[in-house]
Amino acid sequence: VSRSSPEDPAIRVCFANSAFSALTGFEAGEVIGESPGILVGPDTDLNDLRTIETALREGNAVTRELVLHRCDQQPFLAEATYLRHEAPDGCSWYAATFRDLSERADTATRLWRSEAWARAVVRGISQVLAIADVNGTMTWVSPSVTTRLGYEPDEIIGHTVFEFVDPEHHQMALDEWTKVARSGRQKRPTDYRIRHKDGHWVLMSVSANPQFEHPAVGGALLTLTDLSERAEAEDRLRRSEQWAQALVQGGSDLVIVTSADGRVKYASPAVKQILGYEPEGFVGIDHLDLLHPEDSALMHRVMRPNDVMEGTYEIRAQHRDGSWRVLEVAVADLLKDPAVEGIVVNVRDVTKRHKAEQLLAEQADLLEAIARGAPLEITLQKITQMIEHTIAGTFCAIGMLDTDGAIRVRAAPSLPRQVINLLDDLSPRSGPAQHLRENATAETFTVYDLREDARFRDIEVFAEHDLAACRVAPLLAPGSAELIGALTVFDVDRAQLDQIELQLMNRATNLAAIAIERRRFESTLEYQALYDNLTGLPNRTLLVSRIADSLDRTARLHTGVAVLFLDLDRFKVINDSLGHERGDQLLQMVAERLRQPLRPGDTLGRFGADEFMVVCNRIPNEGAGAAAADRFGAVLNEPFELDGGDVFVTASIGIAYAEGKDVSPESLIRKADVAMYRAKDQGRNQHVVFQEKLDNVKVEQLALEQALRTAIERCEFELHFQPVVELSDGSMTHAEALVRWHRPGHGMVMPGLFIPLAEETGLIVPLGWWVLEEACRRLAVWPEVPGKGHIEIAVNLSARQLASPELLEVVGSVLQRTEVEPHRLCFEITESDL
Repeated sequence: VSRSSPEDPAIRVCFANSAFSALTGFEAGEVIGESPGILVGPDTDLNDLRTIETALREGNAVTRELVLHRCDQQPFLAEATYLRHEAPDGCSWYAATFRDLSERADTATRLWRSEAWARAVVRGISQVLAIADVNGTMTWVSPSVTTRLGYEPDEIIGHTVFEFVDPEHHQMALDEWTKVARSGRQKRPTDYRIRHKDGHWVLMSVSANPQFEHPAVGGALLTLTDLSERAEAEDRLRRSEQWAQALVQGGSDLVIVTSADGRVKYASPAVKQILGYEPEGFVGIDHLDLLHPEDSALMHRVMRPNDVMEGTYEIRAQHRDGSWRVLEVAVADLLKDPAVEGIVVNVRDVTKRHKAEQLLAEQADLLEAIARGAPLEITLQKITQMIEHTIAGTFCAIGMLDTDGAIRVRAAPSLPRQVINLLDDLSPRSGPAQHLRENATAETFTVYDLREDARFRDIEVFAEHDLAACRVAPLLAPGSAELIGALTVFDVDRAQLDQIELQLMNRATNLAAIAIERRRFESTLEYQALYDNLTGLPNRTLLVSRIADSLDRTARLHTGVAVLFLDLDRFKVINDSLGHERGDQLLQMVAERLRQPLRPGDTLGRFGADEFMVVCNRIPNEGAGAAAADRFGAVLNEPFELDGGDVFVTASIGIAYAEGKDVSPESLIRKADVAMYRAKDQGRNQHVVFQEKLDNVKVEQLALEQALRTAIERCEFELHFQPVVELSDGSMTHAEALVRWHRPGHGMVMPGLFIPLAEETGLIVPLGWWVLEEACRRLAVWPEVPGKGHIEIAVNLSARQLASPELLEVVGSVLQRTEVEPHRLCFEITESDL
């Protein structure tokens, strides 16, 4: 008995009888004043304690089986009954009665252990065990059904055995079950096909042990044994025996048994196919005599009687017809095996595989050569040689489609010259060429019988060289399938090609097409890199190369080279007025005209935009260069008819002449360019020969431009003001702002020297904005003129400023910052700008 009081709310034991001591081992005096939790240990279910506590708090009596602990901490099972009573003085009394259930627990433990053992045994059995009632409905099945048949046990229980049996075996299974149910005798195992969960059938041996009267079974115990592994093993064994028999008697591999001295004791029938010998005639010979000299020494070491080197080797052996075959041999030492007493050599003919590997290696080399940009002729020749070396008695030719539509031979290392000439002379619309054009998407070779085909049998060249057949395949550009050539193979007989030879022909066709298409692509890239797309003339890159070549020749030929730089006058006006499309047409017409006076060996090119260049070789002096310029200028005198109207074009031509290799192409072009600009400055439609003083002017102009840019950044400019007066009374009406440049180290630079350069380079815009700002700033502080009021100021406005989209914004912001009234500012535009 335990109690708690308001003064001490903890529950403490206040009474325990002697039976409590006998059950728990605690003396009554030991537990008085202690908590009842003294009996709780690690095996006690705490959830049960919470349930008891809840029931007592609600005033209910509760009985529960608990695992409690004796004083020595040994657990025991007890039935505990708890009561709670509230006394008037506020104390709570608890009465707990315990009944020992240890004996029953021992029995339960033994039962649980026996059941656990049974379950473990059942789980460990690989066979499927099941219990079915008298109707065949399964009431229990072992977990192994999942491994063997894919079902979970719940998916089987409640279904009859017959639902899972192959319909072909259904009636037999039903009859067998009826006998078992009626007789109560055990059924011998019978093989049935049982349906797996995934739908396939599993062969199983099924036996039934009737236990209908057994209280724990109540049905027949079925045992299902999976026969699939046994069947597979038997099938493998059967097939291995058949394979071994076929290998020895009729297989493609050769089996040889030799004595210790290398004499053949046995040879399978495959020796006829691989080496050309009858088995009986092969027995007794020394097979090592058939080996290639380079392989014979190796096999003598391998097959030493007392030290056979077992393993697999690749050797060459001579066929009875004299040809060499590549063989893969596996050597096994069975000299001590009483059933064999010899060295067993398994031989496989790998000649075709070896040939295929060689072809793959050659094709890889060809692809690498193509990728590295090897010359096309060399690549095509390697392809033809690959075919001729592999297919005996063949002559190969590869042709490319020419501009006239004919297919011209580009590689034919072994084909007689008469046949090559005949192929080149064939019209694009005759014979194989016509067929190729009509069947440009064909994937196989077309075979022509040169002896029977009426189109070829009368051609004597074929008969003279004993050519019987011709195989032709189109070469199609990868991707576009455009016909780009043909691969032709002549043969001295009409024999069919084997699989490897056919693959070789197809791969050779693909390789040839890739090589030709790559060369065409490179030619296109080369043309695009070196020629102008619009006119077809050499571009700047090729012109520089031609000038370099010409300079190299001048030293050898003791002559000179002249570069003519032609720039069409006012072409921008023509282009803007007629449109860019008509402008391009005009450039094409000009290029065609300029070709007329061109001498052999000279080069005409388009340098860019409306600029053309002529490289004249073997020019003795500057006068000859000027005469050449006259010829090119003269062809432009006649008008060009464009859209029904006449367009007149002139050119300014600069001439640069050089002798020897001490001049670079770039410097010669620069000099011709300087001379051309001088021709434009002198009025256009003329030519100027470069002189060193022109170069000095150009250099000075470049230095002036660089100094001008620096001057704008450093504000090296100042404004001068020129008054405008009334002639009648001499009074000033307004002033004009004029910019002056104090160039460090050069003094005052007049506007006539730097204003045109600023206009040309676009520097006039920032310079003009500075002039505007400075003029307005000065104007804002000027006093009034007596009798005239505030003075006005005039600022020059360039055409570039007038066209600038920021004009209004700049002018407005300047007036706002300087607080100048707008009517006091006047812009002046020069007549040339207007």
